Amino acid sequence: MERVAREALVRIGKVFEVDERLRGGRRRPAPAQLARLREQHLRPLVEDFLAFADNELAEVADRRGSLRSALGYTFRQADALRAFLDDGRLGLDNNLSEGELRKVVRIRDASLFAGSDLHAQSAGHIRSLPAKA
Repeated sequence: MERVAREALVRIGKVFEVDERLRGGRRRPAPAQLARLREQHLRPLVEDFLAFADNELAEVADRRGSLRSALGYTFRQADALRAFLDDGRLGLDNNLSEGELRKVVRIRDASLFAGSDLHAQSAGHIRSLPAKA
């Protein structure tokens, strides 16, 4: 089990490393060019990882635990995990959107002490607009 998890992390790390190299430097490629580069250099790595995850899921399908959950998620979300390959505008992770949503949650929580329900609701609506943009 530990071997499988370690192998999965190494494979994922390689995908992130190659993507960083493709996007890196002062002259960032245009989205269409990045999609072509990802197709050439990353698709084989991603497909190998997904095949690895599928094979390992078959081995642990009858066991409970976080490894089975992670491999099952990978299997079920394979198409979504490939989306960044076809669209050079997409990042490899969703850290940017997660960070923006976290701001909205913090503001919403702070609005609990806004003075009135109507004021808190209005403040929440206004402050959520940047996250939707």
